[in-house]
Amino acid sequence: MTDLTDMSLEELWELFPIALVAPREEWGRQYAKMEERLCGLLAEVRGLRISHVGSTAIEGIWAKDIVDVLVEVGPEEDLDAVARTLERNGFLRMSESGTRISLNWGYTPEGFADEVFHVHLRFQGDDDEVYFRDYLNAHPEAAAEYETLKLALWRRHEHDRDAYTEGKTAFVRQVMDAALHRGRRSDVEEDVRAKPGGFRMLQGDVGHVQSLQEDPGRISRKPPPSADVFLYRDGCETVSCSSRTSGGRTSS
Repeated sequence: MTDLTDMSLEELWELFPIALVAPREEWGRQYAKMEERLCGLLAEVRGLRISHVGSTAIEGIWAKDIVDVLVEVGPEEDLDAVARTLERNGFLRMSESGTRISLNWGYTPEGFADEVFHVHLRFQGDDDEVYFRDYLNAHPEAAAEYETLKLALWRRHEHDRDAYTEGKTAFVRQVMDAALHRGRRSDVEEDVRAKPGGFRMLQGDVGHVQSLQEDPGRISRKPPPSADVFLYRDGCETVSCSSRTSGGRTSS
């Protein structure tokens, strides 16, 4: 059996082509399962923050059938040690550059597995993807423009991920310029009722946590649709991916 680490870039691009699919309800559920798994594996990591990012976290647009997960850790952590923990549990290190490490789950010598994830490991605050996601969820016309661009690039660069990514760069920069004007997501903090070992809530720019709505007794009031809510529990902070839900699913 061929080891993926022995394959050339061209061979990998051929085995794992760019392929966009229509929005799928499964993306939100897949993310929730992976978030729970990562919280378990990294329970001892300080400053842990987990977010659903990428196009599967944007409402109603075509995307690669790959769920992107941003994992941020506190500045006191050893990023490489965190990556090694994930590798020992079946994740494959894809690349690393400076203070960023990318891993995947679901890449096999036969091609993509049924569920595929990209895990982006960073230090806290290296989180532009969160603002990009939230801006597009708040501006459907920009999301539609992004979808159109992605579909065009897919047709031209099915087997060239670098070119596909490069083709999105100008649009991403434009959106980020607008998104960062909306303020950092942790600018506003609101205390809510929480039992010892329970939850507290931080509100910033965009997004909300659907699970809070399932147990109103946890909090003093339901967060408004415009709030970005982070849950802290046992040292693991989880971030929802959606500012709008439909039929109980998270945005994808």
